[in-house]
Amino acid sequence: MATDNVYVLFFLLAFVCIQLIKPNVCDGALTSGCIPAERSALLEFKRGLEDPTNRLSSWVNEDCCKWEGVTCSNHTGHVVKLDLHNPPNNIRPLGGELPNCWSNSIQIRVMDFSSNNISGVIPESICSIESLQSLHLSNNSLSGELPLSLKDCGNLYLLDAENNNLKGEIPTWIGENITHLRFLNLRSNMLFGDIPPNLSRLSSLQFLDLADNELSGTIPRSFGNFTGMKVIENFSNWTTDQIRYQEQMFITTKGNTRSYGMSLLIMNILDLSDNNLSGGVPEELTGLFGLFSLNLSGNHFTGEITENISKLQQLESLDLSRNNFSGTIPSSLAALTYLAHLNLSYNNLSGEIPRGNQLLTFNDPSIYIGNPGLCGLPLNQSCNVSETTRGQSNANDRDKNEMIWFYTSMAPGFVVGFWAVWGTLILNKNWNLYYFRFIDNMLDKVYVFTVLKVSRIRKRCCSQQG
Repeated sequence: MATDNVYVLFFLLAFVCIQLIKPNVCDGALTSGCIPAERSALLEFKRGLEDPTNRLSSWVNEDCCKWEGVTCSNHTGHVVKLDLHNPPNNIRPLGGELPNCWSNSIQIRVMDFSSNNISGVIPESICSIESLQSLHLSNNSLSGELPLSLKDCGNLYLLDAENNNLKGEIPTWIGENITHLRFLNLRSNMLFGDIPPNLSRLSSLQFLDLADNELSGTIPRSFGNFTGMKVIENFSNWTTDQIRYQEQMFITTKGNTRSYGMSLLIMNILDLSDNNLSGGVPEELTGLFGLFSLNLSGNHFTGEITENISKLQQLESLDLSRNNFSGTIPSSLAALTYLAHLNLSYNNLSGEIPRGNQLLTFNDPSIYIGNPGLCGLPLNQSCNVSETTRGQSNANDRDKNEMIWFYTSMAPGFVVGFWAVWGTLILNKNWNLYYFRFIDNMLDKVYVFTVLKVSRIRKRCCSQQG
């Protein structure tokens, strides 16, 4: 009985403690707001923007964690995400310039200003925010070069500056300093010069889009070293924070542009289309086994499409159109069982279009148009007559050339052989004497052998008749 009283007393004390503690926790949650220094930084940022439609009307009360586009951590109270992107077809874009007033007192991880009318340059102080991991600046009117201060963003894993007016060369320090970078999107700007080979030092890079610029030179062979493009990504490779603060980015693949959210984290893409790149495509690219999309269209690439393209077993989209590729289409393309989008148009490809497996699903003639030497389905150009005639013609031409070379080489061979023998005999009397003596002896032996053989045959015939 005494023991039961002890248990009852224990539970009563526990209940009282919980009730005493609970109000304090609730009071703390109710009274908590964003950190004052961060609230001041956000207000300073707001002053640099133009807000014609009053999108930021909520940025007036004390608790900045309740402001539009602001997300705070439930654990620390710090502002961890600033999402002011303008949704598609939204008529409420922000304007002005990004202020150069950031400091390390703020702990934002994700900043998204995409699809607005923001102009000016990327602020030098942007990487004073040491916690910054993701920076979205796409679809604005930003100008100038990528600031040197970006190399101090050591924790950055995503940089999206697509569709701006950025110019200059791609800095080499990107591959040396921003070592955690997984996504680099500089599509549709005015960048020029060669692609720096040391981008391949970004071993975690799984998304590289440099399309629609003015880049020249060749594809660095070192691009085969992108370790992040050699593996099939999954969410287990990402931190809890990176998954919680879901990314969104517009991606052009499979011939379309659309917004990707969570699935972005597992996409491996290499897009170098619509530049002035030339030369051959490095064989090393076929070692990027985890590639989801490869787009090299709209350049000046030459050479043949390698048979080793079949190594890219995860490939769903392949665009090699508008180049100068030659030779035949490799039959190994049929081994890409995930391939859903293919474009080989406007090259110098020839021969019969291979059929079988995955290639049987591509019945759109536009995939192959602009290659006068191609024939077979789905094109209207039949291979039965033209290719056979062309093959016989080529075979006849080869035979004719071989005969010409045979007769051409036989004539000087005969002359050399003739004079090698008779010239020696004419010039050397001793050899002349030995040679004709040898011929006489040989003729005598042949004569004697023939007479004896005939005589024996006659005797055998006579004896049989008798």
